[in-house]
Amino acid sequence: MCENDEDINERGKILISLMFSNETSDFHVKIKRACYLLPIDIDRKSNPYCQLCLFSFDHLSNKLNFKTDIKKQTLNPQFNQEFIYKNIQLKKLIKKTLQITVYDKDLGKKDNFIGN
Repeated sequence: MCENDEDINERGKILISLMFSNETSDFHVKIKRACYLLPIDIDRKSNPYCQLCLFSFDHLSNKLNFKTDIKKQTLNPQFNQEFIYKNIQLKKLIKKTLQITVYDKDLGKKDNFIGN
């Protein structure tokens, strides 16, 4: 995914996997890895994590959220984490938006936005 396709105008790339199960009505989101993340910290590294938010624009208060683990001191994190939004009807799922936002974790201050 990340070999030789770096664009200096990008803030990074993320590889995900999506799957919907008709049997269980579960929506699976796997955050596999990211690469070429924008260096945020003074040491030109970051402590990235991803926040997932599934919502519909007509019901913004009904957000369903997950977060990955924080990966220390890297611009190319390997997350390999799967999250399951349970019991969502497909006809409702197709009207929702999945937003994945990447942040740099900072101790003692607000986390820095890397991209989404």
